[in-house]
Amino acid sequence: MSIKKIGLIIYNTIPKNVKNYLGEIKWLKPLRDSLFRSKGRYKEVETIIKRSYQNYDVEFKLLSSFRVSAKAANRGIETKLLNRSIVLLNKFKPHHDDLTVLDVGANFAFLSLVWANTIAKNGQTIAFEPSINLVSTINKSIKLNNLQTRLVVENNAVGNENKEVELFISNSTSNVLDVKGSDVIQKIEMITLDAYIDKTELKRCDLLKIDVDGIELDILQGAVKLIKQFKPILIVETNENIKIIDYIKNLDYTILGIDLNELTETNPLPLNVFCIPNEAYL
Repeated sequence: MSIKKIGLIIYNTIPKNVKNYLGEIKWLKPLRDSLFRSKGRYKEVETIIKRSYQNYDVEFKLLSSFRVSAKAANRGIETKLLNRSIVLLNKFKPHHDDLTVLDVGANFAFLSLVWANTIAKNGQTIAFEPSINLVSTINKSIKLNNLQTRLVVENNAVGNENKEVELFISNSTSNVLDVKGSDVIQKIEMITLDAYIDKTELKRCDLLKIDVDGIELDILQGAVKLIKQFKPILIVETNENIKIIDYIKNLDYTILGIDLNELTETNPLPLNVFCIPNEAYL
């Protein structure tokens, strides 16, 4: 049995609270690194994902870290968000599987892989991920699933300016904000989504998901042309920032909570909001 399989079995068997405890013991670090890391980064694990989302049965291979692989295999990733996205797109873009999806902050691209096999299986999914390590892993997943013609990954940070920025990287996460635990700094080109659609001459965008741990508002500010031109459904992580709600409303959108009812209570804000252009919703 390979060391990766042994590591995955151990990771899936040990309770979460025990894993957290063991993760804090310094003298176990060499053992943890030998099982779960390689050359200072996560080890890649291949997992077969078989799940159902609304009217779609999905099967694909996911390359990711041990932690993400265990979560994906056991209970899926962002299952509610994925189901709600398909409900909304079936309602407002009915009977279509040729949609165009922009996934900003893709991480290991689990959501992108689901969308590429459901609502965009005859369309296009574009994943934006600034970490070069994660991009390398996503590209391997794309090849494993023969999705080269309908899923691409762009190695860029996304924001409200076009410029070079410093990216703070910690194992399987990255952020243009200096967050605790970052151990590598990488220079990366930041782009706006408006610049991206001009450069690529993108013809449509049906769904825009933004999850970047803190600069969601910046990304929205750099996507005004895209939003006004294509009027996509938006899924945005709020990070408890009420300015995001106000900004999206000013773009003539209705804001929904996780239950897909119109958001009336903003204290506290839900983790994610689902946003429908008023011309379609009202």
